[in-house]
Amino acid sequence: MAGALAALSAFGIALHLTRTLHSAYVAWLLMLANGFLFVESRSANLIIFQTAFEAAGVWAFLVALEVALEKDSPSCSDSRCSAGSWFAWSGILLGLSVASRWCGLPTLVVCGIYTLLRYRGISKDGATRIGSIRDFLLLATSSLAAYIASWVPLLVRERRNLAYLVRANLYILVSHAQYRQRMIDARASDPWWAWMFRFEQHDSLSQLLANPVIASLGLLALVALLWQRKPLLPALYALHMLQWALAHSLPQYYYYYLDSFTWLTIALAVAMQGISFKRVRLDVVVTTCAIASAIWPVWAALRR
Repeated sequence: MAGALAALSAFGIALHLTRTLHSAYVAWLLMLANGFLFVESRSANLIIFQTAFEAAGVWAFLVALEVALEKDSPSCSDSRCSAGSWFAWSGILLGLSVASRWCGLPTLVVCGIYTLLRYRGISKDGATRIGSIRDFLLLATSSLAAYIASWVPLLVRERRNLAYLVRANLYILVSHAQYRQRMIDARASDPWWAWMFRFEQHDSLSQLLANPVIASLGLLALVALLWQRKPLLPALYALHMLQWALAHSLPQYYYYYLDSFTWLTIALAVAMQGISFKRVRLDVVVTTCAIASAIWPVWAALRR
């Protein structure tokens, strides 16, 4: 269910960023062809829930921005109130992402900064500034409320007070900071930067990595979006990768990168919008190659 939600959210995000169903379907197909999603949607790892809530939260966030920035809407209209509810829903989903796994925090940070800065190029009047601050507070408070609410079942079951919530989170923070891998582990582990250029496809279905077509062209897509002054998806990818660059003492396993490669995949679909050569659409060619690359290890496994 979480894997399906992640793929559906990729469709919705691409639809809002490109305004075309074609690019939205491309994003959805590329998500299905991504080896990360294939494996993690069938694994008992928290990252699939983190990524699903995260992607759904960004989808709701884009809807909120679209409603809030309608030119014909007065600042205090029903449309404005509707935007506030979407910001609140986005915060709730992002809060649940962080509650699943703290690695969802970069997306909450990016959306918060984007909320404050997105209005700067539109208007400089006081109402717009107040609106941006109000939206930011809605996003922040609803995400915090969702995070705290996720602890309520544990507090009730074990008859804990709210002070335990603070102690428990401090324990999580300290234990992560002091973590060292001591056991021998055969899982794929590499320095964080190696996963930015992970292009090969394994034969084992349990060790599928990023689709080589998506992984290679996705990096170019991030550069293209930055050139077009569309920083949202590049920022989401970069900040998720940065957290592993800072956590240099931790082993870097392939399934840590589902969230970052999710944004890479969506960025590829968005960057290819409308590009064609002699009436041949680039996104159709890339999607076909990505699907062929994804099917190859499955075909090889079935032949054995």
